[in-house]
Amino acid sequence: MMLAVAFIWSITANVDKVGVQNSSPLAWAITLFTVISAAMFPLAMRRGWRGLAEALPEARRLGLTGLLNATGVGFQMAALTLVPVTQVIAVKRMSALIAVLLGVFVLGGGGVAIAVAGSRDHGDGGGIDFRGVGWWRVIHHR
Repeated sequence: MMLAVAFIWSITANVDKVGVQNSSPLAWAITLFTVISAAMFPLAMRRGWRGLAEALPEARRLGLTGLLNATGVGFQMAALTLVPVTQVIAVKRMSALIAVLLGVFVLGGGGVAIAVAGSRDHGDGGGIDFRGVGWWRVIHHR
């Protein structure tokens, strides 16, 4: 399973590179996330409007999370125009570990061993995906 995920990621990383080369980083990011959002909308709506109603009180925090994610994606797409795909993806995969270490040492968070172990990228989606963490905390840890 891990090999399949790594294979898919290798393809999508190269598709991003081709997309950025044939348009612009901003245009590609907007197109990419519009297509992903349109494809995911039916799955998200399986819970009905109840899930949206639960998220609305936290719209401000979710908006900030989205803005930070958009900034990160913008930097990633811009980096694809400057350096090889392998270097961009290596930094992207390392970002979860960097975020955990910054949280522990700069913000004074505890549990460094557990946090670092959770930030590992297992290739199966089991590690911390920095984008998903904000959503989970906003909805489930008020």
